[in-house]
Amino acid sequence: MRALLLATLLSVTPAASGEPGFEVAGAVEVSGDSLEVRLDLTNRSAVAIDELIVQGELLGRTDDARHDDPTPPGEASRVWLRFPLEVSNPGTHALTLGLEYRLADAARTTLRQRAYLLLTLGAAAAPVVALAVADARLEASADIVATLHSTDGKPHPVKLRLLAPRGLNPTQDSVTLDVPPQGSATGRLGLLRAGAPRGTRQGVLVVAETTQDDLLRTTVQTAVVQIADDPARMPALRLPLALLAGMLLGGALGVEVWRHWGRRPA
Repeated sequence: MRALLLATLLSVTPAASGEPGFEVAGAVEVSGDSLEVRLDLTNRSAVAIDELIVQGELLGRTDDARHDDPTPPGEASRVWLRFPLEVSNPGTHALTLGLEYRLADAARTTLRQRAYLLLTLGAAAAPVVALAVADARLEASADIVATLHSTDGKPHPVKLRLLAPRGLNPTQDSVTLDVPPQGSATGRLGLLRAGAPRGTRQGVLVVAETTQDDLLRTTVQTAVVQIADDPARMPALRLPLALLAGMLLGGALGVEVWRHWGRRPA
C-alpha cells in the first residue's frame, strides 16, 4: 500500500493573528503493516513551548505522542505517530491532530490547537466538492456554518464532521448533506462552550468526506471561534461590591449583637 503526504495545515488560526502556537508539517513512511507519521512542529511563539502532547486520529484509530523538552521560538520539535495500515477505502484521508502545550512564561499558560494532514492511501483522489466555513462568535453555543458546492457538476452525498479543541464540544458526531450538481448546500454543526476561556480565539476544523468510484475524497477547512467576554455588565466591580456587601453584613450583625446585649437587665 503506497502512502503519500499531500498537504499540511500550518495552523488553525490565521498566521497574521500573532497568536502563539505551532506550525505543523510532516512526512509518512510505511513500515510493514504500520503507517508511521513524522510530525515536525515549529514554534511560532515569542517564548519557548514545552510539555507538548499530540493526539492524532486516522482511519478510526488514535495514537499519542509527547515531547517534554522545550521548543525555543522559531525552532522545531519532532514526534512520531503510528497507526495500523488497515485501509477500507483508498483515497484521501485526513489525519486530524490535537495539540496541547504550555508556554514557558511566568503564568505557565496552557494552550490547545487543532491541525491536520491530508494523506493519499492506495490511490490519488482529487476532491469533488469545495468547502467554505464561516468564523463564528460563541457565548454558550453557536452553529458553525459550512457551505459546499460540487466542482464536477455532479451530485454528491457528503459527511461533515466538526473537530474542536478541549473546552468546546460539538453537539453531534456528523451531519450528512446532499450537494447538488449546481448551486450549494449548507450544513450547520452545533458547538457548545465547555470551559474554553472567555475572550479567547479557538480554531476548529470541518472535515468533508465523500465516496465516489470507491475512492474516499476528503476536504478540510478551518474556522476561528471567538469566545465572548464575560457577559456581566461590570465584571471589574465584582470584587469591590463583594467586599462592600461583606462589610454591610458584618455591620448589620454588629448592630444586632449590640442591641441584644444592650437589652439585657443590669
